Amino acid sequence: MIGLPLLEHWLEEFTDDAGMTIKSVGLVFSMVRGNVPRRMAEVMEDLRNERGSEVFSALLSESIDVSTSVEEHLPVFRYKPNSKTAAQIENITKEFLART
Repeated sequence: MIGLPLLEHWLEEFTDDAGMTIKSVGLVFSMVRGNVPRRMAEVMEDLRNERGSEVFSALLSESIDVSTSVEEHLPVFRYKPNSKTAAQIENITKEFLART
């Protein structure tokens, strides 16, 4: 959430300078805590209300699986193929593919 306006501004500047158009596919909530704090849940809901279908329904929870799999030089699908993280990444990927 904190970096969203900065990212949108940077993309606008980049596309203007490059003379190209980059279309946003959507927003994915990441690093979501398992027990979502009330304030975080409110911010997520506000963004969903504000941005509508732009926000992916799939999300990525906070987990050490990704960083540990990087340390092991393995994709998370090989490091922990049946993990919640692997399933969430698969869901994000499916939603991304459906949107594109």
